[in-house]
Amino acid sequence: LDGAPCEALGGARPHIRHAELVQPPPRAEPVCTSSHADVPVPGLSLLESFVSAEEEAALAACVDAQAWDETLTRRVQHYGFPFNYRTLAVDFTAPCPPLPAPCARAAAALAHVAGGGWEANQMTANEYLPGQGISAHVDSLRCFDEDVFILSLLGEVVMTFAEVGPPRAALPAADGEEMRRHVLLPRRSLLWLRGEARTSWSHAISSRKSDKVDGRIVPRRRRVSLTFRRVLRPGPTPGVAWRTPEVEREHVHAVYDSIAPHWNHTRGRRKVWWHKVKQFLDSLPVGTLLADVGSGDGKYFGINPGVAAVGLDRSLPLLRVSKEPSHETLCGDAVHVPLRSGAFDAVLLVAVLHHLSTLDRRAAAVREVARLLRPGGRAMLQAWALEQDEGSKRRFDGQDQFVAWRLQRQYVEQQAQQRVPQPHHAVLEESGDMRYERYCHVFQEGELEDLVSTVAHVRVVEGGYDKGNWYVVLEKLEDERLQGAGEGMPVTMGERESVVLRPPRRGAPRDEADGTERERES
Repeated sequence: LDGAPCEALGGARPHIRHAELVQPPPRAEPVCTSSHADVPVPGLSLLESFVSAEEEAALAACVDAQAWDETLTRRVQHYGFPFNYRTLAVDFTAPCPPLPAPCARAAAALAHVAGGGWEANQMTANEYLPGQGISAHVDSLRCFDEDVFILSLLGEVVMTFAEVGPPRAALPAADGEEMRRHVLLPRRSLLWLRGEARTSWSHAISSRKSDKVDGRIVPRRRRVSLTFRRVLRPGPTPGVAWRTPEVEREHVHAVYDSIAPHWNHTRGRRKVWWHKVKQFLDSLPVGTLLADVGSGDGKYFGINPGVAAVGLDRSLPLLRVSKEPSHETLCGDAVHVPLRSGAFDAVLLVAVLHHLSTLDRRAAAVREVARLLRPGGRAMLQAWALEQDEGSKRRFDGQDQFVAWRLQRQYVEQQAQQRVPQPHHAVLEESGDMRYERYCHVFQEGELEDLVSTVAHVRVVEGGYDKGNWYVVLEKLEDERLQGAGEGMPVTMGERESVVLRPPRRGAPRDEADGTERERES
């Protein structure tokens, strides 16, 4: 191409000069031992020839007879409970087949190894072709108990362990290895991870087509691994979920406290209802006891006169305007609801989740919904969508947004007379209107279902898109798969405690700036 006309560049003649060629440093090959006794990883045990050749063939044939999930770079199958690779957690809501008979027999044999009546209720089959691997990870501590078993079929492989906890002086690292250990998993062997090997060391398989074992190159062949685990009931909500981030205090709580009468004028009094929510309420039988978590100005009270509703909201001014028609309300937080467990036939969590700024807080709110429901009870969850209808005036360029609300002049004057406290960010415009910025986390497709999937003892009855919102209807149930299961650790779901947003820009979404456009859409 040097000096020649290039059609892709409109006939221009590129002049090419090469940069200095730098050879990459030589890649260190793994040094492995075939004997686990020489590998100092506390809690790691390797049982060779755990299954016979005949049992291996039966297990492999059984797995290959089932359908493989090919959404990952490697093929997988799940039994008992599926694992959601988007949430990195067990999916409690998705249907999943039980362990096939040959795999169930292998799982029963593990009880003799682990002792104490240990019983696997989940199995994941992974297929590794030459060149495929898996990144370093620790099996979820909030989803699975202290024992993990990995049975290798059809082929052997080198697995790399790396310490992720505090360095241990008793286990010196080899030169350049930085506390890494390479372990050969022979064909038909069982790897047992417990203690520090389970919680403080990650394990991985490098993506390559051969391994170096005791100085010789061993080509890889197809390998199928069966990982047996025991799923735990979700543990307590982590304390970080109960701490309200400043962005919610300033851009949610303070805003709604200030605009409560205007909000009620443009919503509750004008009966601006979300279609699927009204449909859900109309379907409830006479005598239903409903908890409306995040009831706001009570606009959904009274839609179904046969329903007895209790409303809860964080904003006292909103509760005051909702009390005008005389409804039962109380002040509280959606992530820690002060109501009795299992007492309600139905629960609403509408227009709440998109005002919670962390994943832990959103998950805590959904767990509270499940806690409030009696077995067989149903809940409606609904939140703003990132994906908007073609005719909508709202357009979001990201999931964490400031959405403007403009308080009209007459309400501003009324606030001044009543000395209503204002958020620090509120701006009085030349027109006399007051402009507020509300924090919103808009949900993308599938995100609400993923959030619900982390909650035990519920199933998704219905879900979809409803005029700019994603919704899910869930039902409370007793999950027999979790009978006798222990409780997981209160581990955070990994999102930062609070979001950091750029300052609002001109032309930012204003779907409710004057309280009229949303009404027209509805």
